[in-house]
Amino acid sequence: MAELAHRRVEPSPEQRSLGFTLVEMAVAMMLMSVVLVLTMTGMVHLLNPTLQTQAIGTTTSQLDLAFFNLDQQVHYASSIWAPYQGTGGNYDVLFEWTFNGQSNASCSQLQLSTTTGELLERTWPAASPPSSAPGWHIWATNLIVPSPATNPFSFPTTLYAKQELTVTLTAASGTGQAHRTEVSSMTFTALDTSSANAPNTTTCNASWTA
Repeated sequence: MAELAHRRVEPSPEQRSLGFTLVEMAVAMMLMSVVLVLTMTGMVHLLNPTLQTQAIGTTTSQLDLAFFNLDQQVHYASSIWAPYQGTGGNYDVLFEWTFNGQSNASCSQLQLSTTTGELLERTWPAASPPSSAPGWHIWATNLIVPSPATNPFSFPTTLYAKQELTVTLTAASGTGQAHRTEVSSMTFTALDTSSANAPNTTTCNASWTA
């Protein structure tokens, strides 16, 4: 009986295959962690191009719409006031225009807000003060001022028969690795101006203060 009490029962090979030791479990978990990390890294690399494409597409669509609206107004401008940097550091340009044979001229002001990164527009009758405008319209968002800071509105260095306005906008979209910036520039010709050297003073800014 004493001999039987000290005898250890060893599991058979079949019984051993039915379970795992703690060491085997630890090794298996480490291997699974490595595989999971490699899989997630691969998925991130696959998703980044998609996120970047979406960010670029959003930015491009936004700038295209802003430039379309600009073309509709500057195209009919009869005079453009020289671009300037106004109160608060915002960049502005003012022009007078008459659309589709209207008898009364209108005034429009474009502004790049350096605080909100928005391209703003407002329009009011030329015979009225700017305060009569119904308010600002947001044409584009997520715009940034490049460093060093430059006015996004400018006149071309070469003068042609008509006044022209060049608008250069830098838009940012996306976050993290999908963050992208895009610079778009376009020159608009004011077909109703009499000369590229036309005076910048218009009825729009006769009583205007920046």
